[in-house]
Amino acid sequence: MTPPLTGITPTTRPTRNVMNCGAIGDGIADDTAAIQKALTVTTGFVSVYFPRGTYKITSQITWDPYRVELRGDTATIHCEMKTPATYAIRVASSATAAPDLPRTTPVSPHPTWAKNRGIHFRSSNNSNGLTCGGSPGTANGTKTSWDIRPTLTAQVVLNAMVFQGFAVACRVTTGATALRFRDCLFTENSTAVLVDAADTALARTSVHGAHVSFNGCDFTKNAASSWMVEARGGQSVLLNNCSLTASAQLLYAGDTSVVSLVGCIVTNAGTVYPAGTSTATIQVDQSASLHLRHSTLKLNTAGTGTLTHAIQVASGAAASLDLCTVHTEKITALAAGGGRVRVTRTHPLALGGSGTTGSDALSTLLALNDQHNRLSGGVKNPTAWTRTTGVLTAPPTVAPTTGIMANRNVLKVAYTGTAESELSVTVPLADGTRQLGYRFDLIREGAPSTLTVKQVTVRFFAGVDAPTGPVLRKIVEKPGTALSSNAWSTITAGWNLDTLAQNSDLYRWATITLTVTGTTAGSVLAVSEAYVNAFG
Repeated sequence: MTPPLTGITPTTRPTRNVMNCGAIGDGIADDTAAIQKALTVTTGFVSVYFPRGTYKITSQITWDPYRVELRGDTATIHCEMKTPATYAIRVASSATAAPDLPRTTPVSPHPTWAKNRGIHFRSSNNSNGLTCGGSPGTANGTKTSWDIRPTLTAQVVLNAMVFQGFAVACRVTTGATALRFRDCLFTENSTAVLVDAADTALARTSVHGAHVSFNGCDFTKNAASSWMVEARGGQSVLLNNCSLTASAQLLYAGDTSVVSLVGCIVTNAGTVYPAGTSTATIQVDQSASLHLRHSTLKLNTAGTGTLTHAIQVASGAAASLDLCTVHTEKITALAAGGGRVRVTRTHPLALGGSGTTGSDALSTLLALNDQHNRLSGGVKNPTAWTRTTGVLTAPPTVAPTTGIMANRNVLKVAYTGTAESELSVTVPLADGTRQLGYRFDLIREGAPSTLTVKQVTVRFFAGVDAPTGPVLRKIVEKPGTALSSNAWSTITAGWNLDTLAQNSDLYRWATITLTVTGTTAGSVLAVSEAYVNAFG
C-alpha cells in the first residue's frame, strides 16, 4: 500500500455514513441529494460508507476520487436517470494546482491508496453508469508552461464493484488515465466499457484513456448488437485474467488503440447477429492493434448461429496470438479482413469446423486474404498449378460482373475424356510451421458430367529452393464432394502438424492434390478463392 502524502493513514481517515446525510436506502425514496451531500468534500479526504440497502438516484452526481473513498456493505446504487442517456456518476478530480508548479507535482495530495469497493451499480431504464474524465489544461503560447494546469483523474482503483443493466456501464474520456478495475463484474449492459475518442481539438495534447486496466474482471451477458468493450481514440487497454462471455460482439479496437488480453478466456456460444453488425467476435479497425497472450478462445460452442471468423482485422490494423488455445466450431478462419495476423505457439482446434471430423490433428485456417496466402496469387497464378489431364486456362483479365462467376477470379480445367484427373499446387512452408490448412471453391461447367472431388492428398517434402527427396508425410482426405453447376462448393481442411507422427520441423514444402472423377469430354472444373495457410 502506498503511504499517503499528507500523513493521513487508512486507519485514521474520517468516515461519513450516507444515512447520516439523509439517505434512506429503501430503493423507493430519491437519495440523489443526500448522496451528493456525502460526496461533497472540499479539503482533506473522507471515506463515504454505504450500509446495506438500495439507494436510488435520478440525476447525475459527482464523485472526486481524490477526496472521497467509496465503501459499501453489499449496497446497491439504483441509477434511474430522469434524462435518457445521462451518465449517473461523473468521476472527476476537483484538485487544482498553480500554473507555475513543475509538471511532476501531484495534482492531488491524496493518492490512490483508497480502497473503493463493495457497491453494486444498477440501472433498470438503460441509463449510463460512470463517466471518468478530467480537464486537459491550456499551455502558454510558447508551450513552456501551463496557463491552466491539466487536472487528471488518474490512478483510481475500483475493487469488487458490480455494473449491471446500463446502456454504457463505464466511459473513459479525455483527462482520465491509469484507471484500474479489480475483481469487478460487468453484466447485462449494452456496452460494458467505452474508452471513446478524444475531443478532436485536444487529441494531440491531452492524456486520454492511457493504460486503463481490468484485472480479474468478468464481462458477461452483453447486448447482442453492441460491443462489450469498445476502445477508440488511440488509448491502451489491458485485460488481465478476465473472462468475456455470452455476447455476440466482445471487443472493438479502433483508431490507433492498443488492446491486450493476457490470461483471459473468451467464450461465444454462437449468436444470431442483428443485421448490419460485425460477424466476428473481435474487430480490430483502422490502425489499432490487438494482442492475445496465454489466453483461450472458445467460439461457436452452441454450434448454431455460428461466426464466420473470430477476428476482423482491417488492412491498416494488426493482431497477434501467442501461447493461446483456440477452440472453434464451424468457423471459416480465425481472421478476416486485409490486416496482418501473427500466430505463434498457438493451437487452434477446429473441432470439425474444417469439413472433416474425428481427428485431434484438425485445425482451422488463419485468414482468407493475400497477406496470409502461401499460394501466391491464388488462382491468378496459373503457373503454380499442374494437372494430369485437360487444358488449363488462366482467369480473364477482368472478372465477370454478373452471374455465378461475378467478381471472382476463376481458374479452369477443360477435360477431353473420362479418365480420373489430378490438379495440384505446391506451396512453401515457413520454418517452424505448426498449422497448415487449405480452402478452395469449386464448380462445374461445360458438358453434362458428374464431376466429383474424390479425395485431397497433401504431401510434405524437404528442400531449400524446391521440393526434393522422398515424401516425408502424406495426409489423405476423402470429401467425395459432387460439384454443382449452379452453386459453389467449398472444400477445406487444416491440421496441427505437431500432432502428426513425424517431426514437422523437416517439412519445407507441401503439395496439395485434388483427385477429380466423373469427367467427360467438354466438362470443365472451375476453381476460385484458393487459399493455403501455413503458420504457428
